[in-house]
Amino acid sequence: MDHTRRRFKRAAVSLTAWGETGNEPENAHPFRGLTRDIAARGTCLALDRPNGFTPGQKIRFGIEIVRGDLPIEAHGMVRWIGLDCGESETQLLGVEFTGMRTVHDYERWLEMLTFFGI
Repeated sequence: MDHTRRRFKRAAVSLTAWGETGNEPENAHPFRGLTRDIAARGTCLALDRPNGFTPGQKIRFGIEIVRGDLPIEAHGMVRWIGLDCGESETQLLGVEFTGMRTVHDYERWLEMLTFFGI
């Protein structure tokens, strides 16, 4: 992947993430994984299994910042798909945020970014 196109600073942070694809519940496909890195406008997700993602696809997802606390819930768009060619060839997704569930979720995301120096 070409990292020279990145416009926003990132931090390597591993947080539990889950969500689903599609806009209608009948077309939703659930996924689980971990964040690989975080940035102001998105995140890289490492998924537990491939799920047939395509660039431009809309997803809804949650990210657990603190175990037991309410997750940050967001909407996003898949920007790129790749493989981490380590031991398990994990599917990676580059996700651009298109919205947060609440203003409070957005504020919590910004606080976390500040904590990690972003």
